[in-house]
Amino acid sequence: MGINYWPWVLLAVGTGVLSAIVNSQHERHRGVRNSSVAGLVFFAVFLAIDAWILPGDWWGFSGSDTIIVLGVALVLGVFNIGLSLWAQRGSDYSEMSAQGLVNDGCFHKAGRLQIPKNLLSNGAVSLGEEMLFRGFIGILLYLWLGPWPAVAVTAVLFGLTHYVLSRNTAQREGIQPGRYVASIMLITTLTPAIFMVAVIFYHSLVPGWLLHWGINCIVGAYLRYGRKMPQVADAAGA
Repeated sequence: MGINYWPWVLLAVGTGVLSAIVNSQHERHRGVRNSSVAGLVFFAVFLAIDAWILPGDWWGFSGSDTIIVLGVALVLGVFNIGLSLWAQRGSDYSEMSAQGLVNDGCFHKAGRLQIPKNLLSNGAVSLGEEMLFRGFIGILLYLWLGPWPAVAVTAVLFGLTHYVLSRNTAQREGIQPGRYVASIMLITTLTPAIFMVAVIFYHSLVPGWLLHWGINCIVGAYLRYGRKMPQVADAAGA
């Protein structure tokens, strides 16, 4: 194990445990809590596989490269914000926003300890997704078929998963999805491809996790504070 292994392990475990705790008080946060626990389970299994089966150290990462990765996350966050704004020009997206159906990736509900809770929640949920898609699936494809099949397959699988979820939500609520679903499909296919490229380039899952976590929180913060969504404006009496 590399010398940079344990700080990232402690960050992942701390994020998952604290997220599960702060989201365990209310029924509406059960999904986030369960996702946090699932992320920790995936993480623990992957650590064992990384230590005893896979070649190399897939959870070690140089701290000096963290600034570079976070800079890339900022650029990709701006790109994702652009797609979100494009989607908001569709009337169906506005209707879904008004009904509270839009999940921008970073939970921006108001309430006590809102900012740290949102940050922890997204870190834990994105940890689980990275372990599954870029970890178990992506690394196995990379070792078996090479880099580009791993990038393409994981990106398409991630995009299709979110496409199905967003379509099901729209159909369940009787709303035509339109630009909302299109933007989610684009975002969750293009940016995860970059996550996998970063994983392969650095030979570590840490940069993919930091990119995922950072982008979601950048987009979520913008939608929450920079461009108020309908349900937020209504709650404020606007």
